[in-house]
Amino acid sequence: MVLSRDEINKILTHLDPPYDLVVKLLYGCGLRLFECLGLRVQCLNFDAGIVTVHDGKGRKDRTVPLPETKEYRRYHLHETRVQKAIKEARSPLDF
Repeated sequence: MVLSRDEINKILTHLDPPYDLVVKLLYGCGLRLFECLGLRVQCLNFDAGIVTVHDGKGRKDRTVPLPETKEYRRYHLHETRVQKAIKEARSPLDF
């Protein structure tokens, strides 16, 4: 299911940090959940505005543009917690 920008914004209003940042990366950069959760500081190049994903789908490296945000946080998350947070944020919206 592909959500519109408006639907994503509604979900983001119901997400607390750090889950909101993960969803912004998933939606804004087109990352897969495991790619996003596997990112490390050295994967981010803020000067060039890119994220380098190592060992993504097909065990390939790729670069994606980094969305413009002024948020700098550091968390280690389990994928089931992110999925649960998105489900909980989406449930009151009924779409």
